[in-house]
Amino acid sequence: CSSDLTALLDSLELDQWYAFIGVLPPGGFIYPHRDFDTAKQNNDSYQEYKGCTQLYIPVYWPKDNYIKFADAGILNFESGQSVVINSDYYSHCLVNNSDQNRIVIGVRCHQDILKDCRLD
Repeated sequence: CSSDLTALLDSLELDQWYAFIGVLPPGGFIYPHRDFDTAKQNNDSYQEYKGCTQLYIPVYWPKDNYIKFADAGILNFESGQSVVINSDYYSHCLVNNSDQNRIVIGVRCHQDILKDCRLD
């Protein structure tokens, strides 16, 4: 499994800072937060990024799972649908109202994944 994940990450050809597998259990939620605040608290070498630097790949996204962005509303995904959805400055939260785990691969990059999404 780890070799498959490594191959997937290598195939993206992105300037990756880190990657993670996120599991949100049934009935789970993550309070509203900004990734900038969290990352800065946990890593003194963290740099501020204003563009689209995060890629989320829903591996298993059961019905009734949501990401909500402040002032943008609820985003609903399907398994296997890759989406660039965040910069460090958007407040967001996660909710799993299903009876199954929600699983995603998250990739953080040093540079914009999309060059036309700057928020300067």
